[in-house]
Amino acid sequence: MNFLILSLIPGISALFPDIPALYAPNPEIPSWNSAHWNSSRPRELTPRDWYDKTDLSQRRGRDPVLSISEGVLTMSGTQPRLYLNPWIKPNKKHWSLKEERERLATRQPLRFYKNTEVTIYYRRSGDDGPAYAGLVIGCRSSPNGHTSSTMFHEHAHTYYAKFRHDGEAQFLKEVTHPHVAVYRMSDLFSGEPLPQNQWIGMKFVVYNLDDSSTKLEVYIDKVSGGDINRISDAQNWKKIGE
Repeated sequence: MNFLILSLIPGISALFPDIPALYAPNPEIPSWNSAHWNSSRPRELTPRDWYDKTDLSQRRGRDPVLSISEGVLTMSGTQPRLYLNPWIKPNKKHWSLKEERERLATRQPLRFYKNTEVTIYYRRSGDDGPAYAGLVIGCRSSPNGHTSSTMFHEHAHTYYAKFRHDGEAQFLKEVTHPHVAVYRMSDLFSGEPLPQNQWIGMKFVVYNLDDSSTKLEVYIDKVSGGDINRISDAQNWKKIGE
């Protein structure tokens, strides 16, 4: 099975070859990582990050602020999100819903990531976020994200893994926003909330078993603390749900 590997890791670019992948990547699809965050120029996404040569990085949310400095992406504002959005027009803007429908109607090929392994290290700062917020990874979403439409590809149709601020881990399946199915896993920190100012790793793996069923797996690294000398150890990762 072939995978696209996505890595969002704070620190220096030499780190990336040492991040253990659980599944072999597809050599025909370039993996994405955050090495371009190590540019010497601090910046905000507006909404794209023009240092990302893949043109995938996109800021989304309600009045979000996504800033990059010294290899770390800092997110603030209301519902800040980083999309890896492959729907790129020549003018660097994303497709409107109308344009998206037209592309589907004409059966033009779409760039779509099916089997994915996403690795993120996350450090929570502050405790004013709601309990249901936290570290969230979504795969297979519409490029325009949440809509209430029931037409074609405009569905949110996203698989999520979530490490909530209150310490609970969840899978979510969303077909049309805001209707979701939730699967709850064990508490991550024995009933305690996510710790502050501590790097935590999440791996979210999504892949098809066949044409009608999809497998989700989520792992946590509570051991390495994002330390460059420790993150290469595959034993750091503990599966917490599938």
